[in-house]
Amino acid sequence: MPDGRVPTLDSNGRLPNAYAPQVALDAYAKANAAVPNTPAGRAALASSDELTHTMGQVFDTRLAGVRTVLGPRWVFDGDSIVIENIVSSAGIQGRGEAWATMFEAMTGGRVQMVYNAAVAGQRSDQALARFDTYVAPWDPDVVSLSILRNDVLQGVAESVSRANIIAYHEKCKAIGATLVLGALWPSSDAPAGAQAKNRSLSDWIYSYAATHGLVVIPWDALTDPATGSWPSGWSGDGVHPANAETRSKIAAFGLSTLEPVLGAPSVRLPTANGRDALANGFMTARGSVMPAPTSVTPTAATDSGTLPAGTYEYRVATRTRLGEGVKSAAASATLTGPGKITVAVPAGAPASNAGFAVYRKGPGDASFLFLAQIAQGSYSYVDDGSVAPTPGDTGPTQDTSAIPTGWGTGTGARSKRGGGFLANIEGFRGIVYRTLGAESIAVTQEWYANIPVTPGQSFEAVLRAKIVGSLVAAPRLLFYNGATQVASVLLFNASYPRNRDLLMRVAGLVPATATTVRFSLETTGSPTDGSYVDFGELGLRFW
Repeated sequence: MPDGRVPTLDSNGRLPNAYAPQVALDAYAKANAAVPNTPAGRAALASSDELTHTMGQVFDTRLAGVRTVLGPRWVFDGDSIVIENIVSSAGIQGRGEAWATMFEAMTGGRVQMVYNAAVAGQRSDQALARFDTYVAPWDPDVVSLSILRNDVLQGVAESVSRANIIAYHEKCKAIGATLVLGALWPSSDAPAGAQAKNRSLSDWIYSYAATHGLVVIPWDALTDPATGSWPSGWSGDGVHPANAETRSKIAAFGLSTLEPVLGAPSVRLPTANGRDALANGFMTARGSVMPAPTSVTPTAATDSGTLPAGTYEYRVATRTRLGEGVKSAAASATLTGPGKITVAVPAGAPASNAGFAVYRKGPGDASFLFLAQIAQGSYSYVDDGSVAPTPGDTGPTQDTSAIPTGWGTGTGARSKRGGGFLANIEGFRGIVYRTLGAESIAVTQEWYANIPVTPGQSFEAVLRAKIVGSLVAAPRLLFYNGATQVASVLLFNASYPRNRDLLMRVAGLVPATATTVRFSLETTGSPTDGSYVDFGELGLRFW
């Protein structure tokens, strides 16, 4: 920034108005609300309004020709920063960890990324050459293009870069799409003089956009003014964003710029169970809860152990792989001196248990606190004083053990305690599946049982999610032919953005050999900081 400040996102992921072009866009939106959206109204607005935008230059934003609301179908085009690690499976493009994926999820259905056409390392001439193959077939309402950094890196003359952008814009107009241009990304000054060329091309982009009524995403406003490059910690090589957190900041910055001209949500969301291919997408229909053990028998002994003398009470809850049932009635035992207490439950019951959670209330304790788990296949625990109860952990406040109707068994280890199927979670309709990750492996995989599909059908899958902490949300569709998996399509794959409502989505064509699909609510990582991901409001439709 010219004034020496580094741009910083606020707690809502928005850029402060002192830096943002959202000042101009907000003013535009406000002005448009009072002016009829007619040719005469737009002409009057264009002749009277010049909105000043301070990012190292004055941006004349005469707005004749800018759509009041951008359409919902978007193609993102550009370089490696745009495509990131998005991959395809059986011809279906998944979502991955790209900023464009996060941007789409953060818009709550106002943007549908129909395709990410970016190719790592490519220049503007290459983007232009593949437009008819990579962009036009997707019939986009909007094309977002952030491409010119590679032109600078590869020595393309500025005049050639400009001509390519103009020609690209003409192609967008020919298919009825609005072009949203990205200014050049921050970067190191390599090769020498690169930053000066970046500034020159960005200045031209702003000028061209103003003349033609286009919106610009001012990626250059993210530049650290002291270095001309990315802010400290945002890039490891001076060119690319360093990690998912950085990409989420980029996505939030882009949203702060474009939010005033995004339309209403247009993604078709589930409304009730049975209205699409998922009979129980809201997870409100559930099987039986897991009952508590019929009895708990604590037996005191003083032949070994360091548990202090006193009376100890125990309650035990039955675990499923995903949640925890209600606690048993309390049972107590008394130690006359230091020793141990063996806590036993009846072997083999309840059926289909995945172990047990043991809670203890010792001398002077005000409540029962979580002490330890009994592994699946075992039916006793020795409390010998070597393990202390977890402070404040009194267990779930509701039964989280009942598995939704239609769910398969999933794979992997038992989920960490604290998760399961929860009701009345703010921001979600129906029941939420909360996962804290698996206890002993890095991946959890839980799914709806196999759903029949027809090859070549169009499909769209959606769900709401919220990420709290460092657990990676990686929901996906798993297409199968019998027992053979033919495609794994990600709806998301990141631990950012955190603490905000996200709408994850993917669409495509059912693979040619697929006969069934599973909607798998997966996470990766095994953090110990209480991280979790909430999944809810699943929708899956075919046409």
